[in-house]
Amino acid sequence: MKNNKTAEFYDIALSFAGENRNYVEKLANVLRSRKVNVFYDLFKKVDLWGKDLYQYLSEIYQNKAVYTVIFISKHYKSKHWANHELRSAQARAFEDNEEYILPAKFDDTEIPGIRKTTGYVDLNSTTPDELASMICQKLDDMAKHFADLRYIDDIGSLYELSLNKLLAVTEWCYRNEKYQEVIKLSGKVDFFLQKEIQWTKRKKYLNMALQAANNLGQESLVFGFKRNIATIAMNQGDFNESLKLSEEVATIAEKHRDNSEIFDAYHAIGRVYEAKGDYEKATKSYTKALDISRSFLSERNSSNTIHELAVVMYRMKQYKKAEELYKEAIEIANMTGFDFIKSCSLHGLGLLYQYTSSGMQNIELSEEYYIKSLEIKKKANDQEEIARTEYQLADLYYESGKYKDALDLIKHCVNVFEKTDHRYLGQARFLMSQISEKCS
Repeated sequence: MKNNKTAEFYDIALSFAGENRNYVEKLANVLRSRKVNVFYDLFKKVDLWGKDLYQYLSEIYQNKAVYTVIFISKHYKSKHWANHELRSAQARAFEDNEEYILPAKFDDTEIPGIRKTTGYVDLNSTTPDELASMICQKLDDMAKHFADLRYIDDIGSLYELSLNKLLAVTEWCYRNEKYQEVIKLSGKVDFFLQKEIQWTKRKKYLNMALQAANNLGQESLVFGFKRNIATIAMNQGDFNESLKLSEEVATIAEKHRDNSEIFDAYHAIGRVYEAKGDYEKATKSYTKALDISRSFLSERNSSNTIHELAVVMYRMKQYKKAEELYKEAIEIANMTGFDFIKSCSLHGLGLLYQYTSSGMQNIELSEEYYIKSLEIKKKANDQEEIARTEYQLADLYYESGKYKDALDLIKHCVNVFEKTDHRYLGQARFLMSQISEKCS
């Protein structure tokens, strides 16, 4: 799958000969005034300074734009750089097998690779302002295409080719205050970025959706976006932001008397306090969530909070109570088919039996529970959760002298934590350095 890891993705790139700059510059200025993110060389003089232009421009025209406008003229055909840009754009068009090159003609010069049957714009009868309007309409049409897809599965076949386009048109809609479209696009964007474990980028687009919902006064959507952003913030170690958002979600949910959202909010607040090491407040929040779950929701919800209470008991060194709660969570998860919580509680039991401080150390049992947890997580393909258990199993193997087994696990763990900017990344890197030293 192609991932664009560079910093910027353009709505439109302009490829032209210097002799035609007067027209193109007028167009570029109109596009910029209409909030189009346009690649035009004079807008990027600082970026271009000192760059390897051959590689840089190839990246722009092949990988970093939704569309490229080719300004065809007798001058264009003879220019080295114009032809380099054209070849890069053609490579992209061939790879995507989608509409990408938008030809605009100053004259009837034939350009190799541009078919005579391809629709074009006659620049002799089209002003820069009119062409800018046409480009904006193309971007609107693409945004509408993605927004109108009703189910995630509908864009599965387009995913490998069009993820960056999906991101770009979401930004286009946001810049132009097309907030309904932003919200429609947000679910698709979030689905794919979550699948790619791109938490920082996911947070960026969720914040766009949150702002769109706020601007439209759609409070029922606001707490969903806030809840997801709060989870990402917590996983990245920004506990203050996570707590603030989770408390705002709780306030909105209580206003709407939405027990499911109230439960989620207090559960999330408990997780933040747990991560901060304030176990008394974590226990109070989890207990409130558990009371709501037992009164109004299903046992499936209860198993989640029971598991988190077990974690808190473990950290408060109430090991016997932690063991009881982990096993209770697993029992409920078995009855309700909640494999995720089962895997997490198996992981918790692995921790409990790994360390001498618990007074319950049993290395064989610890390894058994970690492996059972990993089996479930791998079936679900939850990479972040897989990495968490791999870290612990690597640590167990390191302490047991199984350095090669430990190294294979910790390498994958660090790779996943790097992608997610996980708060345990530093610990994982340190463990990997210790294991690598033993393997050398």
